[in-house]
Amino acid sequence: MRYFDQYMFWNIALADGYYGGRHDDPSFRAPNAPPAARAERFVITDYLYPCSFVAAPEFFDLTTRTIPPEQFRATALHEVRFPANKALLSARYPWSDRPVGKPQPPAHGAFVDGHAQPVPLEALEPNAPPDSYFGVWVSDHEHILVPMMHCQNGVRGFDRAFGGR
Repeated sequence: MRYFDQYMFWNIALADGYYGGRHDDPSFRAPNAPPAARAERFVITDYLYPCSFVAAPEFFDLTTRTIPPEQFRATALHEVRFPANKALLSARYPWSDRPVGKPQPPAHGAFVDGHAQPVPLEALEPNAPPDSYFGVWVSDHEHILVPMMHCQNGVRGFDRAFGGR
C-alpha cells in the first residue's frame, strides 16, 4: 500500500483498540452511502482521513518538500492553525458519485474544532497543485482531487474558505 493510501484505511488501525477488532463496524459507514456501495465496502471506511495529517506541513509546499520519507510523519493538533477550517474527516458521499454536468452536492466534513457541516464545493479552498502525492489515484496514470483531503501547507493551511458555508 502506498503511504497516502491511509486516507481510506485508517479505521483498521483503530479497530483492535476501540471496536473489538471490527474494521467494518457500522460507525465507519456513512448513513447517506448508496446501498450498493455499502455492500461493496469491506475494509474501506466511508469517512476519509485527510492526507494533511500524515506528513509534515512542509511536505505540502513544493518549495520546501524533501524526498520521502523524511517528511512523512503524524501531525499534532497544536500544528493546526485554522481548526474551524481544517477537516479532520471528510465523508466519501455524496460527492464520490456526483453526476457529470449536474450541480455539485456539498462535501461533508468534520473539522478539528469539533463541528461538522456540509460545505458547498465553491466554498472550499483550492487543493494544492496536483502531483503524485495529491489526490486519489484511480489507476497508474489517473488521479482525482478529493475535497478536504489536502491543501497547501498541510495542517497549517485550511480546507474551508473563511466565511464559506
